[in-house]
Amino acid sequence: MSPATYQSLEWKELLLKTTDGARANRARKIKDEELIINKISVKEIKAEIRSYSIKIDLDRRILSHDCQDWLKGLGIKRICKHVGKLFLQLPTEKSTNILTDLIEQKDKWQFQASATSDDG
Repeated sequence: MSPATYQSLEWKELLLKTTDGARANRARKIKDEELIINKISVKEIKAEIRSYSIKIDLDRRILSHDCQDWLKGLGIKRICKHVGKLFLQLPTEKSTNILTDLIEQKDKWQFQASATSDDG
């Protein structure tokens, strides 16, 4: 798909370009109150979901998280249900812009494991 084609997609369709249908469905099933968005700015987004953290550094194009499914998908840059839930809860324009950039500039994005206090 060309970049112009991605820009015509809705954010829900964009989400499916970054994960599979099963993970997207599990993201929808996570209760809204389980996600706490601590910060939304032009430079970064920080959130907590269940016992996990999510950070998106928009300037440096780094997405970090710490669940096991995320760790398994790092090499292929696949989004897990927790990060999917964050995109479902962000303002639509913000979510659309980030997901479009994730798809169009996939090679420039870094997916990383968050450091945790238990295992460094």
